Amino acid sequence: TTWNNLFASIKVSSTGDFTEKEVEEDATEASCFTTELNAKYTHNANMTSEELQTCVNYLTEHEGPEEEGNNVDVGETYQAFCDGTGTLWGSSFQEILDLDEGFPPFYITYYKEHNIISGGEEITISNYDETCGSDVVIPSSLPYTPIKNATLNTNMTSEELQLCVNYLTNEWGAEEEGNNVDVGETYQTFCNGNGTNWGDTFQEKLDNNWFDQEQLTYFQEHNIINAQISTNRYPVTTIGEFSFSLKQLLSVTIPNSVTTISNYAFSHNDIETLVIPNSVTTIEQSAFFDNVISNLTLGNSVTTIGDTVFRGNLLTSVTIPNSVTTIGQDAFVYNGLTSVILGNNLTTIGENAFNGSLQSFCTSCITHEKTGITGSSLNNSISNVVIPSSVTSMPCNAFSNQGNGSIDIQITYTNPSFTCSN
Repeated sequence: TTWNNLFASIKVSSTGDFTEKEVEEDATEASCFTTELNAKYTHNANMTSEELQTCVNYLTEHEGPEEEGNNVDVGETYQAFCDGTGTLWGSSFQEILDLDEGFPPFYITYYKEHNIISGGEEITISNYDETCGSDVVIPSSLPYTPIKNATLNTNMTSEELQLCVNYLTNEWGAEEEGNNVDVGETYQTFCNGNGTNWGDTFQEKLDNNWFDQEQLTYFQEHNIINAQISTNRYPVTTIGEFSFSLKQLLSVTIPNSVTTISNYAFSHNDIETLVIPNSVTTIEQSAFFDNVISNLTLGNSVTTIGDTVFRGNLLTSVTIPNSVTTIGQDAFVYNGLTSVILGNNLTTIGENAFNGSLQSFCTSCITHEKTGITGSSLNNSISNVVIPSSVTSMPCNAFSNQGNGSIDIQITYTNPSFTCSN
């Protein structure tokens, strides 16, 4: 038994609080964005003793008393799991929260009500309609219409009933006692309201938020359920992979609600000036690769700058804030940098992160893809840099080949005992 297959057929659905937010006056129209609603929760590591006991009691009630090999693995306890110092079947409380198929939604509701977790539903932008324009102002919140308070349609036609059975077979697998159904159960009696699935009727599963939004949408569209549909606004926290890539953007305004900018999110555009707000903590691989950024401001909460994030831009100087701990490989190559200031909490600098030679990573890049600028002006030409004492990992090629080898860079190590590694 593992935690993952305890709830193998469960996905977290939309069960959080709906907070109405005003729309920025200059924000791009909501219809320009394709969005996904995701749940993000954080375990409360500072619970009171009463809240901790509530968590233990709830698990005991729903999973049964602690019994090694059955409800817990060897050496595990509900208390250590609930307070964040232990695991349940090898996974911590937060790791279960982070899973796409983790705690059942009714667990989430209970944990929120009893201060065991915090968080809620958030928006990820997955695509932008480029016909909406080249200058984008991303709103801090966007509307989403979840299906709520659904009831089973007990007057389904035979065709609709068969659609329900077929859908569950596709979602959960063929009926097999002890696996997808309990003894004596069938999808047909479950769908028509006369039977159960693992002891719960269809309506009970609806009431306990067992179905995710994709499943509820199917049921609603095929008249299997009757549902209340209401639009609410949710904060935009994640810019999804490739969501704005190749959209001919000239400018983008990122709101102070965004925490993550995903892989290639804004790559291959014509953005000149970029401000990363203080809310952003992670900028993933190639997020701004191949733009024309010459003016960059990094917010003071960024901790990670991924591989090739700013490769292929027109930066001449960059200041890395103290919040940054990791800079990935090739993060700033192919720019034209002459000045770099590193933050004092930086621990890791990747391969070729600020390498000065264009030829070292792109033998065919004769000109900048966007501007046509050629030759040595594309090579970083940093003459000196100070490596803070916090750095524990840096390859020797991180700053090599400045000016394509024409500049003898002066590297000052704040920690005299640290040297780069080959």
